[in-house]
Amino acid sequence: MSYLRVRILGGPQLAAALKARQEAVKKAMAVSVGLGAQLVYGRVVRKLSGPVLKVDTGRLRQSIQALVEGSESDHPRGIVGTNVEYAPVHEYGLTIMHPGSMAVDRPSSRNPNRRHTLQFTVGGRGFYRIRTRPHAIKMPERPFMRPSLTESVPQIRNIMVNRLARALKGAV
Repeated sequence: MSYLRVRILGGPQLAAALKARQEAVKKAMAVSVGLGAQLVYGRVVRKLSGPVLKVDTGRLRQSIQALVEGSESDHPRGIVGTNVEYAPVHEYGLTIMHPGSMAVDRPSSRNPNRRHTLQFTVGGRGFYRIRTRPHAIKMPERPFMRPSLTESVPQIRNIMVNRLARALKGAV
């Protein structure tokens, strides 16, 4: 069995120096988290500008927000998100089990399969009804949040390491 023995010279002085830099480290981490959240925010907005979802009204893209919670605490947290109700459908996809129904369309001359439909006239216009069987309606996932975070992780790590090193520079 192998052992590794480490002896730190000046341990009490090192501990005191690190304690003196505690506030600088907290601030550096809060700033890093904020910069990381902004980085993810930028990637999300770019993905919503065409590569992942085509812009219709721009509502989803305009709703994206980035903020930092607990910047004064020991555990700051960056949050990037949206309050648009259909965002999870695009991010994760959705399957709806349709129970089957009757759909109304017009005119009967447009229906190539007339024998399986109910045809009728209302106000001189011809209509037909088609029965639909139970079926699944699938909306594929079009993730924009998760890939943005995944792509940002190496840069966020570098930001944190550099900010932490600067904060500790005076301590070591």
